[in-house]
Amino acid sequence: MRPLAAMICAFWVGLLGAVSGCTSTALPVPFSVTMLEETICIGQGGQIMTGPDGAFCAKAQRDVMIRVVAGLMVAILVGCAQEQPILPQVDIFRDLSAQIASQTNVSADRMAGRWFIRQGFTNQSGPVGAVTFSTLPNGALQMAQTRLTCEVDTCLNVESLVLLEQSGSGRWVPVDPPTATPPAEFWVMWMDFDSRTAAIGTPSGEFGWIMDKDRTGGRDRITAARAIMDWFGYSLAHLQEVEH
Repeated sequence: MRPLAAMICAFWVGLLGAVSGCTSTALPVPFSVTMLEETICIGQGGQIMTGPDGAFCAKAQRDVMIRVVAGLMVAILVGCAQEQPILPQVDIFRDLSAQIASQTNVSADRMAGRWFIRQGFTNQSGPVGAVTFSTLPNGALQMAQTRLTCEVDTCLNVESLVLLEQSGSGRWVPVDPPTATPPAEFWVMWMDFDSRTAAIGTPSGEFGWIMDKDRTGGRDRITAARAIMDWFGYSLAHLQEVEH
């Protein structure tokens, strides 16, 4: 075997062995490569030998093989980096060890209508001033939300529509939601008997609202909604009034 070919082949084997831990791909042996018109084979025990044996052979000139090896190094290292994506930072406003439940008698019909967002957590974009729920078949809802957007001295109410599929009693999942809406499945944790005030939130703790059919008033109901959210582990210190 030519010394240069042996060196390149040994480097190839060492490279695959070094990165196999992060790619979780086993080295296929026996295999062989052809360089400079000479076939180099890697046996089952890792030994290097010349000859036609092996399951994988490629013919290339020396400079082509060097470029291929360099390209494989980059591709493998990129593959390793992609296996551990950097996830965005998400604020959590709930003790995830606390119990949580949804109110089973909350139906799409009870959710229907216009609601004002009275309180919400500090990380949520917006502010979202109000939402309107419309009933759809199979317990689904369409949520029209109004968000106040200001640029320089001009403020506009921007409305967006979100489809909510029912996932359980008092539970809905938004389909392709914009950033201002519940980012995941939300639960109605509490609604008063005549459907005037409701506390909703995601069990994962990054979202929560207290909604009311009135823009102001209903202090006793708002207090009750806060108490329920506190019981279910939400941080009331970050639950703030929403200005209308």
